[in-house]
Amino acid sequence: MRDLREIVEEIHSKIDIVDFIGKYVKLKKQGSNYVGLCPFHQEKTPSFVVSPTKQLYHCFGCGASGDIVTFLMKIENMSFKDALKQLGDIAGIEIPNNLPKENFDREILYAINEETKNYFVENLKGKPFEYLVKRGLSDQSIKTYQLGFIGEDNRGIYDYLLSKGFKREDILKTGNFRVDNSGNVVSYFYNRIMIPIFDLNGKIIGFSGRSFADQEPKYLNSIDSPIFKKGEVLYLMNFSKDYIREKKEAIIVEGYFDAIILFENGIKNVVSTMGTAFTEQHAKLIKRFASKVYFFFDNDIGGRNGAERAVEICNKFDLTSLIVIAENNLDPDEIILHEGTGAVMNLIKDAKDPVFFILDFELSKSDGTLQTKNSAIQKVIEALSKIDSKTLVYEYIKEISLKTKIEERFLIDAYNKIAGKNKSSNPSKDLVNLTSRIRNKIYQIQEVFTQAILQNSPLINEILKVCPIAEFDEPFRKIVTTALKDMEDGSVVNPPNWFELDQETYNKAVELYMRDEFLVREESIEEHIESYKDIKIYEAKLNALYNEIQNLEGEEKIEKMREFNILLKQYKGR
Repeated sequence: MRDLREIVEEIHSKIDIVDFIGKYVKLKKQGSNYVGLCPFHQEKTPSFVVSPTKQLYHCFGCGASGDIVTFLMKIENMSFKDALKQLGDIAGIEIPNNLPKENFDREILYAINEETKNYFVENLKGKPFEYLVKRGLSDQSIKTYQLGFIGEDNRGIYDYLLSKGFKREDILKTGNFRVDNSGNVVSYFYNRIMIPIFDLNGKIIGFSGRSFADQEPKYLNSIDSPIFKKGEVLYLMNFSKDYIREKKEAIIVEGYFDAIILFENGIKNVVSTMGTAFTEQHAKLIKRFASKVYFFFDNDIGGRNGAERAVEICNKFDLTSLIVIAENNLDPDEIILHEGTGAVMNLIKDAKDPVFFILDFELSKSDGTLQTKNSAIQKVIEALSKIDSKTLVYEYIKEISLKTKIEERFLIDAYNKIAGKNKSSNPSKDLVNLTSRIRNKIYQIQEVFTQAILQNSPLINEILKVCPIAEFDEPFRKIVTTALKDMEDGSVVNPPNWFELDQETYNKAVELYMRDEFLVREESIEEHIESYKDIKIYEAKLNALYNEIQNLEGEEKIEKMREFNILLKQYKGR
């Protein structure tokens, strides 16, 4: 039987991707590529790019990307096999019926979610639609975010999906359905406004349903599935990631509608959690695009406690965090509707430093007695003990002294009791924080290396000398391994044909392959190679010193710690 890659490559050679996509999208030539308005999300400025030489498309707005096969699958809601057969008919290529399964299970789940969304969208009318309009959403916004509705009939959606050719076992895998006591498959949702949840590439991975009949919980999410983990997802990230990357700042709100209304009113670097606490996985995701986070949580005990925990996570990942406080207890979307975008911008501008946020929060709970005031101060001191810079700590202490009328010396004594011993004898926290920063820098450089390899840079051998395949982080290791195998086989490096890759790795490969080649010109690669060498030297020195310190005592330990701190400062100054 013919290899699947051979079949797809023949389709690429016989069907021009520009002509094919041009039947659905009005394209205009721009340099060597063609651009147009993305058919997968609403936009006014064209960000959808088609490359005739690479036989790929990529939307820099919503992240949708792929080749002619994935385009047909998405635009016509087709399975992989059906899309392949239709393209085979156009190209005059015989497609065998017993195609290998490969890694298409995830594609089936994406396809079911897409069709589920279509069902919800068709049902959005009457009072549910009016509710969204009252929340400040325009017709266009409702279409852009593909909002929908499901009523009390929680069986109809299952029958609808069966009619589209999907199988019972696959429908149940999406996390949107359950089996009732009678053995019937029914929707997990009913009487809810339905919000599709997208991955970074614009694919629907799950749903959240907002109660429309006062049932609890107010919001209900899809159950975790092979393509959906709610503790790892930030809603609207597929729309806002480029704005977050540009500003190096992310605004995190608690509600889906908060995020939508802010985004629609010009505050584009916004995302929301999914009714869950801010997690380390969220921090890792944000770290890929930003270095600063604004938390816009509810101004109540729960919201403030959540913000306090989120700040601790941000500290762990070397993310600067600030807390936005709305004194009138309005949600962000309500502030925009009642006071305008400027009011929200002012709140963001006046965002509080986490230490002073904790101080004000804890003092607000105090009943005025010395005991509760002391408890509040202890909370703040605990927060200070997690800050690396003593200079910064003492600056905080000066301000706290002014605010609380407590003498600085008492605050310093309290700080030293909690943090002094650990700060002076154990550099492990410094190493953990710096390691996170180093790993982030390494990730960025390896991304450039991977792009250079995909685009057949003349410096591939030099790259692999400083960064062998085994040293690449995922997903880059899989991408580089696959690319080099293609080169060894004498094949053209062609990510659209790498069906053996998981979906996330596949999308990353296509994204890097589509990026501007100017970013990987030889001078830039040479600079990154030198930078990578430098980082690896620092990392090795720091780890060696850290291990040495663990086995020392007394003055020898102090001397080595001074050396360690000098090395830390040298790297942080870079």
